Amino acid sequence: MVCDHLRQLYQLCQDQKNRLSGSDLIHIVCEQCGRKDVCPSNLRADRDDEPAVAADTAGTNSNLTDRP
Repeated sequence: MVCDHLRQLYQLCQDQKNRLSGSDLIHIVCEQCGRKDVCPSNLRADRDDEPAVAADTAGTNSNLTDRP
């Protein structure tokens, strides 16, 4: 069970509509209590939630070299 501090953090994220994302699993540590938790799934932003990138980074880099 998570501590009250982490529960308040999770509630703040939900109230402010903040999402957490990353390629690795997100661990959250309360240094006041010493408790550790894994980011709840309702606070994680999936790749499907993110807007698509219009340009491919490799294609963009190659276009830069073609310019005078």
